[in-house]
Amino acid sequence: MEKQLSGEPLSGLRLPTGEITTGDRPDRTLRKRNARIARAFNLAGKRVLDIGCAEGLHSLYMSESAKEVLGIDHRASVINRAEANRQLLGITNVTFKRGDVRDRELFEGIDRFDLVVAWGLLHRVSDVFSLLQSVGPVAEALSLEWRTPVLPFMSRLSLAYHPPVGEALDPMNLESRDGKGSISDSDKIEGHTGFWEPTPGAVRTICRRLGFRHARLFGYGEDLKSETRTVVRSWAGQAARAVTRRAIIHQVPLSRVHMLFEREPGGIDLRDPFGADLRLPDWEQAVRL
Repeated sequence: MEKQLSGEPLSGLRLPTGEITTGDRPDRTLRKRNARIARAFNLAGKRVLDIGCAEGLHSLYMSESAKEVLGIDHRASVINRAEANRQLLGITNVTFKRGDVRDRELFEGIDRFDLVVAWGLLHRVSDVFSLLQSVGPVAEALSLEWRTPVLPFMSRLSLAYHPPVGEALDPMNLESRDGKGSISDSDKIEGHTGFWEPTPGAVRTICRRLGFRHARLFGYGEDLKSETRTVVRSWAGQAARAVTRRAIIHQVPLSRVHMLFEREPGGIDLRDPFGADLRLPDWEQAVRL
């Protein structure tokens, strides 16, 4: 008897039979950019750990060049969907597992990984230190993407910005976005939180203490802009909004940043994410480069 999948596959997948799964998937720029990075890694012969893998897209993108990929997420529903995607596509070198990476027992009996990917997580957890300290011992390199404050010299500043959520400082994330009542699990998952958002300099300092001596900045925002360009654009936009009273004067502009941390430089090779030869696999139909 054919095994029944416990999750529905994503829409827009071209199956080995040629059939394309029905439904629409949001064509978001963040997903496009992360797809570019996932596809740009040269992972020949390498083992990869994808933390917060969600429906498994990035794990599946990297599986074409990696030796082995392990995707982990604490939500059973998305792990079920990731496994459904993997089975329908016939990809055999990816494994999906439910768990919290801060649980040390999760990695018992598992060898070290050449690359650990953690995208969209640092600004969604109340304790950045515990997360990085948990994955640091099993990683030769860390690929991190998170929301960061846009400030002059942000790549050097070792500080974390707390968004003005509610009336009081809320490092434990107990208040909702409007300051009324407790925050829901869905808000936490989607990043609508009052957690600390560290600068690249702060994360660099933490990672250096964990033994990652080399740091590489990929860029900021949807098209991986330079730091200087990001600061100028963000603050110019903030000033323009302030003139029309649409800006929250005391709120720092935010951007997304991609960085790679390595114990030794050169362990992970990255092609140009915007290169003309970079394309999505044949099974991906919904997101275009």
